[in-house]
Amino acid sequence: MMNRTDSTNSTNRTSRTSRLIGKKLTSREILVLALTASGFSDREIAEKLSVSVRTVNIHVEHFRAKLGAKSREQTVVKALKNGLLSFDDIEKLGIEKLGNA
Repeated sequence: MMNRTDSTNSTNRTSRTSRLIGKKLTSREILVLALTASGFSDREIAEKLSVSVRTVNIHVEHFRAKLGAKSREQTVVKALKNGLLSFDDIEKLGIEKLGNA
């Protein structure tokens, strides 16, 4: 059961998310998106960027909202279609991941 605080937090998150739609991605959001598309987990991204997993989650939430995507996968597709990300970017980061495995 959702209490009043949960409802308020959900409403605030929804209005904050709707304000982000159509806004440009920051360079950090693009980097997190590229790392996500390359197969890195949130924890791996956090370690790589020296930030908390929560910070990575916030970046993911923001770029999903800005692109109007319902999932990470849909976000990657939209980023590729809109030229925000290229297969070369993803491949380079993916190769880097394999080299560190």
